[in-house]
Amino acid sequence: MSNPFVSKTPIEQARTNQSYDVQTYKNFYEQTYKSFDQSHQSFDAQRAQRFDAQQCSLELTRNLFYEEAYRLFSKIEKTQPYPVRNSYNSDGRVFELSRLDNNTGRHRTADAVVFVSNVFDPKKPIKLVVYNHGLETNASDAFKNSLAKQMSGADGNTVLIVPEWQTKPDSRISPNDAKFHEPQFFRKMLTEIMSKTPPLRNLTINNISSIGIITHSGGYKAAMSEMYKNGLYDKVNSLTVLDSMYNPFAFDRWMQDNITDLAYGRKQLQVIYTDHLSEETIGFANRTKQALQRNKLSSTNLYFDHGTSKSVLGSDTFSNHGIVFKKSDFKIKDESAHGSMTHVYVREVLAAQNKINNGKRTKELLAPRYSQ
Repeated sequence: MSNPFVSKTPIEQARTNQSYDVQTYKNFYEQTYKSFDQSHQSFDAQRAQRFDAQQCSLELTRNLFYEEAYRLFSKIEKTQPYPVRNSYNSDGRVFELSRLDNNTGRHRTADAVVFVSNVFDPKKPIKLVVYNHGLETNASDAFKNSLAKQMSGADGNTVLIVPEWQTKPDSRISPNDAKFHEPQFFRKMLTEIMSKTPPLRNLTINNISSIGIITHSGGYKAAMSEMYKNGLYDKVNSLTVLDSMYNPFAFDRWMQDNITDLAYGRKQLQVIYTDHLSEETIGFANRTKQALQRNKLSSTNLYFDHGTSKSVLGSDTFSNHGIVFKKSDFKIKDESAHGSMTHVYVREVLAAQNKINNGKRTKELLAPRYSQ
């Protein structure tokens, strides 16, 4: 006897009634499909709700994680900067390197700042430029405040490095016994900088074809150490002194050793100065003229302007003269002439070097020797 409280499917009913007509099967499949479709739609809706809830939870968790991570890393960053910071400007990539093994001390700012052009080709020789900042600033600020906007005219394979040469950046302390002035220190620092800068990682000092040294104000000691104490002397083909003649004889050796190349424009010496270093700079200019005379070289390619023009010299003047001495009275807002020159002359020097490298001087340099 069948149980009256248990409902039967159409098939069971058909079997009970011994009725297997087509309509019975048809009714069964229609009912089954309809029930399945409704249950499937219900399942999809529930699954979507659960997914939305999970997604919301994930996004909330992720946002909270990022906020907390940012807060923690911001706190850490004040005392321990990242080893390499990578940023971009319109002309290239900027790398701020911290915690170098070869450093002058633990600083809150970078141990070195490196600029690499967007079109840098590692298969071509590197044209290295080293900028030594003055006192009361640091490598990071010197690049951001003065140099970042002056790289557009540089040769594509120019690499600019701003080393932190001071033991205590942002101060007026410049001890003679600082680590930076130890023999071979800068060479080791440069090797490490290249190994930790991604575009230069597989290159060495041997890939550097030329070095341009730029010094501003109190950076002259660092420039002297780089040139004279690190086995890089023969690679230096350009020296730019921006109101930095505090040691009047700091660069006489390099000038005299390279006087013929300077006279022919194969190397460059550029000295920009203000009133407070006029005596030291004019003395250096006179010794340069005497070196030309001793070597029976013409002063045709020597440019000397002791304040007759208040304008900023352009790159053509630098590229057309192997030796330039220029008194600068140019000022930008809220800056002295001493500080203002760092905002304009690096661009002109780099653009001039680019013209020289690519044979685009506006005149051919000749340095005929005096007759015997």
